[in-house]
Amino acid sequence: MRRRLWAVLAAGLILLFFLIVYPSFQCRVTRDEIAVSPIKPFVIPAPQGYAVGFSFNLTNMSGCELRAESIHVTLRDFVYPSGNSTALGLSENGQLDTTMMPKESAPFSYAFNSYFDSRPAELLLKIEITFTGAGTITIFDGEVSIPTP
Repeated sequence: MRRRLWAVLAAGLILLFFLIVYPSFQCRVTRDEIAVSPIKPFVIPAPQGYAVGFSFNLTNMSGCELRAESIHVTLRDFVYPSGNSTALGLSENGQLDTTMMPKESAPFSYAFNSYFDSRPAELLLKIEITFTGAGTITIFDGEVSIPTP
């Protein structure tokens, strides 16, 4: 009877150890382990103005499963074909639910919630994605040129 009690107690301690310590061993992914394809902007004329967005692919170069939870996009500047620009500072968030296994790629896209009065020539963007277990990672921070039609 005593042996059984000690065995159950030892099993309980081992289980408790794994429940407390295991989360600290979870896989962590850094920006260096995520490959980003070139950002491909799109502009779609609509009766309300222009719908603007972009798409890209991410490749999980790590050995961990990676789950994208949300995207945060900041549109800092909007450049018109004339060369004039408007500093917008527009920030938007969107929900994601995309899982990438190690060495797997996945497509992502985003369209701004509002229409724009004019067709842009360039966008100054910052794109951040929040991943489970890795936190928020800046995927892109720079200028995207939009080809003329």
